[in-house]
Amino acid sequence: MTLEMADCVIRHMNAFMRQCHEERVADFGEPCAYCSYAESCGYDWLARMQPLLDASNEEIQLAYKK
Repeated sequence: MTLEMADCVIRHMNAFMRQCHEERVADFGEPCAYCSYAESCGYDWLARMQPLLDASNEEIQLAYKK
């Protein structure tokens, strides 16, 4: 994992935690608006996280189903 990828993952997790704390709807794309890497990754945050997801036993669900 590169430093750029690590920064991306941490930036998105921090945003998610802040959104939860503020009781806002989760918006994983929000950090891309002020990211210095956004143009180089094409705003594809999920592709940045994919190597981490592939190496993990955990899964994330991007939508909550009632």
